[in-house]
Amino acid sequence: MRRTTPQAEPEPSKGSANHTYSVVVLTVKPVLVSILSSNNPLSADRSYELTCQSVGSRPPAKITWWMDNKLLDNYSEEISPDGNITTSILTFSPRVEDHDRSLICRADNNLVKAGAEEDSIKLNVFYIPIVELELGSNLDPNDIEEEDDVYFECKIQANPQAYKVTWKHNGLPLQHSLKSGIILGNRALALQSVTRQQAGAYSCVASNVEGDGDSNVVILNVMCEYAFR
Repeated sequence: MRRTTPQAEPEPSKGSANHTYSVVVLTVKPVLVSILSSNNPLSADRSYELTCQSVGSRPPAKITWWMDNKLLDNYSEEISPDGNITTSILTFSPRVEDHDRSLICRADNNLVKAGAEEDSIKLNVFYIPIVELELGSNLDPNDIEEEDDVYFECKIQANPQAYKVTWKHNGLPLQHSLKSGIILGNRALALQSVTRQQAGAYSCVASNVEGDGDSNVVILNVMCEYAFR
């Protein structure tokens, strides 16, 4: 869009023609908007600075940052001396729930119709595994007797995926043993023909590159049946 601004006419001098001067002011929407930061994974709860640039807007664009449809506010803005480039730096600490959300940089020239351009990245947020341990759904925790088969389920939410799961009994690591009826899996623990000695506190720990996530503790009570003669 072009705007013409009339200027005051100078007093004509003798022998000169009258002249009208005008200045042409261009208003242009952003030509290019780019989030310059790499798409490397971000670790949850750590602080990062993400940079976005808008090029070619006349007058300089106003940059805003958005998480999906929510406006963010912790950013700065700088305009180059020639007014051609607007740079904005967002200070940002991603949360677990931000994984797979879209982070948007929007550059807007409100003097131009449809004068907004944007760039976005999908966040890849790494975090320590979130772990929950449960007793098998068909088991009554108040009615487990010796010789019953018992199993636990370790529910894991993690990014990236857990590469190791450790099972613990009374705080000590459990070892896989078919002879003892202890069967360890990545997400499940089975105790075949459980004994009173296997009662106690059970937990699981899931590990990924971000660290180790500990589950809650589940107490296993094993009742003994006495035979009277």
